[in-house]
Amino acid sequence: MFDRVDVWFGNIPTERSSKGRVIHAVGFEFTLMPICLPFIVRWMDISILAAFTLDLSATCFVVIYTFMYTLAYDKIFPVEQPARLTQEIA
Repeated sequence: MFDRVDVWFGNIPTERSSKGRVIHAVGFEFTLMPICLPFIVRWMDISILAAFTLDLSATCFVVIYTFMYTLAYDKIFPVEQPARLTQEIA
């Protein structure tokens, strides 16, 4: 979905800047955090603070992993750009 929004704004996802990649990784993980937190509290039977600490530490790891994975994926499998969009950018 993030790639489609990028294309809609006239950006080429596979040529995303480091800043864009960080925004993508952080945005993805911190969107999942409030969704997952109640499940962690319930399943592990721990306090909300303990669940938040656990989730935050896992999220920090996953943000770094997501950044590196998407960078490699974009280099290996570049997104095809419509000819119209490629001409507008050039």
